[in-house]
Amino acid sequence: MTFSARFMRSRTLWFGLALALSYWAVAPFVTSNSQAEWIRVGMIVFAGGAIVAWFPAFRTIIRENSPVAAQQSILGTVFLLFGIFGSAIWLLMWRMSGFPPWMVLSDVNGFFLWVLTCGSAFLMAAPRVSPHVPPRTNWRRIWIAAALSFGLGYFIVHERPNIAPLVEWLRLRVSDVVGPAGRSEMPKLLEQTARASIGEP
Repeated sequence: MTFSARFMRSRTLWFGLALALSYWAVAPFVTSNSQAEWIRVGMIVFAGGAIVAWFPAFRTIIRENSPVAAQQSILGTVFLLFGIFGSAIWLLMWRMSGFPPWMVLSDVNGFFLWVLTCGSAFLMAAPRVSPHVPPRTNWRRIWIAAALSFGLGYFIVHERPNIAPLVEWLRLRVSDVVGPAGRSEMPKLLEQTARASIGEP
């Protein structure tokens, strides 16, 4: 099969990759703060629209008898969309109100992160439709993911590794991305609130 034939078979894939990578064609010419706010707005609009589009499927879980596989896939997708939608609204409000640390550290922000995690878990558990494999919930993946989550969480939360050198290394490289003057500078207000949240002057 020629490359053009393969390309035509997977136009959706190629279009999706091109769309995702198009970010780097625009990023050098837009300030980081404006980028984040515009992308958050896009997340709100598209995730909200997708929730509306998926609502009829979500309603079938309650009103109709449907296969477990379909229920898990639908619920996982809706949870992911709702988590993205709510998190985007919350963090856009955080930006618009001057980056108050309490909003990032609040239970509301944590709730949206939890909904995203639940959505990912349902999608991971959902059986894959295949004529050769019986439709069964893949609990093995769930338990592996849970074990990895607890292990990584314990390492990060209790061991508290010092990642300051890594963050500084990233800052020196990420902040040098080619772009207009001042594009890569963290807003002073954000830097002040970040320092205040960890007790630094």
